[in-house]
Amino acid sequence: MSLYGRVTEQMQAHGIVQSGDRILAAVSGGADSVCLLYLLAQYGREKGLYLRAAHIHHGLRESADRDCAFTADLCRQLGIPCAVRRVDAGGYAAENGLGTEEAARILRYRALEEICLEWEEESPGPRVLIAAAHHREDQAETVLYRLCRGTGIAGAAGMRLRNGRIIRPLLHCTRQEIEEELHRRGSSWCTDETNEDTCYARNRIRHEIMPALEAVHGGAGLHLAQFAAEAAQTEDYLAAQTAEALRRCLLSGDQAAPAGGQEAEELRGGPEETLTLRRDGQPLAVLSVLRLRGEHPLIRGRVLYAALADACGSRKDLTAAHVDALLALTERGGTGSLDLPCGLRAVKTGKWPAYLSPVTREAYDVRVMTPETSRAFLAAEGTEGPGGSLRLPENQYTKWFDYDKISSLPALRTRQPGDRIGIGSPEGIRSKSLRRCMIDAGIPAPLRDRLVLPAVDGEILWIPGYRIHEAYKVTGATERILELRLRADSADPRDSGENGETDE
Repeated sequence: MSLYGRVTEQMQAHGIVQSGDRILAAVSGGADSVCLLYLLAQYGREKGLYLRAAHIHHGLRESADRDCAFTADLCRQLGIPCAVRRVDAGGYAAENGLGTEEAARILRYRALEEICLEWEEESPGPRVLIAAAHHREDQAETVLYRLCRGTGIAGAAGMRLRNGRIIRPLLHCTRQEIEEELHRRGSSWCTDETNEDTCYARNRIRHEIMPALEAVHGGAGLHLAQFAAEAAQTEDYLAAQTAEALRRCLLSGDQAAPAGGQEAEELRGGPEETLTLRRDGQPLAVLSVLRLRGEHPLIRGRVLYAALADACGSRKDLTAAHVDALLALTERGGTGSLDLPCGLRAVKTGKWPAYLSPVTREAYDVRVMTPETSRAFLAAEGTEGPGGSLRLPENQYTKWFDYDKISSLPALRTRQPGDRIGIGSPEGIRSKSLRRCMIDAGIPAPLRDRLVLPAVDGEILWIPGYRIHEAYKVTGATERILELRLRADSADPRDSGENGETDE
């Protein structure tokens, strides 16, 4: 089968273009793009495509004017409108700290996008597609480069036949086949002398590494391209699985599955560990940590990456390190938080016991120990912590406070404007608003106004399941201890004015 037949067969089999489509061919004047232009011109006449060409002058070579003139002349011969754009790749590279290859690529696609938009504004019709002349060797070099740089399955898939508005009809063709086709048509092409300069990473791969690999194993380039095709299929499958897993894990957010039954209860603040992505204090997505842990380890990271990308609106600043940090956060017990790109903050709640939905007055047992009882308690339970501090048992249901500093029984009430709590930091104790603490703790909004909390003059002693006031912690000098204990047998909200008994 002729090269033209194979290329058109591929385009039809994969539905790359349809009759009536508008295509902008990126033509540099090199063999690959010249061949692409000939094939598209022929295919366009047969299938009713609207074809234009674009040549981007990067301002990097003395011979660039020659290439520009050659391309314009070829387009005139074929009766194809050609737009020429000049960009300053060298200046852009210097201004942005980029290599000239990367700068030229960015400016090239930016210019091509602008030409497409101009065509679309000029006349209504199908979206304009950009035809690029990448071939099989380009694909092999791309995959090898990405693997060496570091990439995942999506990157190992290399370039796609169609990606957004970009199509690559020659992706399964070799450079030799392309040149043979041009010889058959009696066409010449331009040669970019910088393609021989091994100072550029791509050229080193093309002229040094790929030949060495072919010497080790003939067909290395073909096998890399075949690997990319299989990786692309794998990525497509995993992308679909990830989307479904994300829907399963989301408790709220644009993509969350409709909640009912137990899911609806979790949304109202049930006994569920959650991971919340916030910006400026506003939750963008809430994920169930329990459901996330139930997914395959490969899918967990992909779900978090997808949730992050959705919240950011872009994948540009997201890296594997951010996903790894999020995974570590979800695997830890208790609460925690993490600052992320795009102004995002991830907040993980601990597993809220069922009786905290909500904490009521009758859920509390309150007692003040006598000095004798306090001393006996400290002797039995207290241990020395770092820097001579006092360490008491970890108990999420029971907390102890220095009653000598409080001097009155706490009021058991729901939150009020102005409530604060003392937070420990390397600089000492700082006061933080209760509202901010509840947001950081990931306490569901409907639960915040229903929690009954122990308070003394606007200072909250304890946010159950989260933290206690640093200033009222028990020390070795404490004479009387205030003990607050939560019972799991009183989950229904009832209005009781009793604060509890003391044994003082």
